[in-house]
Amino acid sequence: MISLIHLLIRTSILVLILRTWLVMGLIAPVTVSGSSMAPTLVGPHITASCPTCRLAVDIATDSIPSATHAFCPYCQEGHLDWTHATRHSGSRLWIDRGSTLWRSPQRWAVVVFHSPWLEPSPEDAAVLCIKRVLGLPGEQVRLVAGDLLIDGKLQVKTLAEQRRLRRLIRRKSSPVCLPANHSMAETRVLFHAKQPLTDEMPYNGRLSRPLHRVHDFMLSAHLTCQGNGQLEWTVNDGRQSLRIQMHLADGAIRLLENQQLRMTHFLSEPNRKRLARG
Repeated sequence: MISLIHLLIRTSILVLILRTWLVMGLIAPVTVSGSSMAPTLVGPHITASCPTCRLAVDIATDSIPSATHAFCPYCQEGHLDWTHATRHSGSRLWIDRGSTLWRSPQRWAVVVFHSPWLEPSPEDAAVLCIKRVLGLPGEQVRLVAGDLLIDGKLQVKTLAEQRRLRRLIRRKSSPVCLPANHSMAETRVLFHAKQPLTDEMPYNGRLSRPLHRVHDFMLSAHLTCQGNGQLEWTVNDGRQSLRIQMHLADGAIRLLENQQLRMTHFLSEPNRKRLARG
């Protein structure tokens, strides 16, 4: 009896391998046709270049604005001309059909599978869905205002994952020039969003769905510093205030959350020398 069970298991594994590698093909090419995975994977779209900030703006072909011109969503200054936009086909990718034989999908991984909600027919048999893995077996998954909760616990991506998945929201195209005789401690430069930032994307602007406010930001700037004053950055999203203080003299960086000191860090010696050179 045990030998028969072993034979059935070995036969099943052999059939699976033969079907995956020889009949279906180990690697299969596909072309993305929809917009649900944008901007990671995009379907047919057009690209217009902003004359002010020089950034490329992609729009799905089924979301092309009715107006021929529009403001650039990144700098809010340039005018995009859709009549001269470049047309592109969907993203092309290769599906590794054998990857699940030796490892299970991990959270945030992109996977391809047959659609479970289409009616079984010869036409639907070739339809594939591309999605990102959120929940794993045995977990309770909830999406609350755009946040992912697993078993009631908020899931936070690592810094490497955030850098890989981050998307540009807005860019200030023109530099801010401060007078040379001004003390940095007395100068304030304010960047204020005209409206709350949401998870809306220019790519699928005509898609009707609930929008959620974004509270996770990555800010970057290029600064030229002189003297031994102090630089401060303050970010306030309406519910939390974060302040970063940098002392130019000793290279000390302090992080304050709602006026409470959370962390102190010192620049390395090479970076302190770079900072002293401006």
